[in-house]
Amino acid sequence: MSTAPIIVSGTTGSGTRFVQFWGEEKVAGRVVQMCAAEMNLGAEFAPRLLMIAQQCPADWVPVVLEVFERFRAGEVVGATHTVAWEFGKPTFEEVPA
Repeated sequence: MSTAPIIVSGTTGSGTRFVQFWGEEKVAGRVVQMCAAEMNLGAEFAPRLLMIAQQCPADWVPVVLEVFERFRAGEVVGATHTVAWEFGKPTFEEVPA
């Protein structure tokens, strides 16, 4: 498996449940964090519940689909990291086990 994804999950203030799978990608010679797959369950996301980006590593896809089934069933998906945003750039901190 490629590097394990950073998983961010939770519920927004408006009640939207979400799970995101983040990884690193080289863009213009720089390594940046990119969201490779995400799932959202809220009124504003009704037409698009699951998104898997083209840059998502192939070995992550079965993991994303398995998590998606649990997510659709209402299960709370545990996060591996929290995210903070500063100047449009995400910073991740590992969630203690």
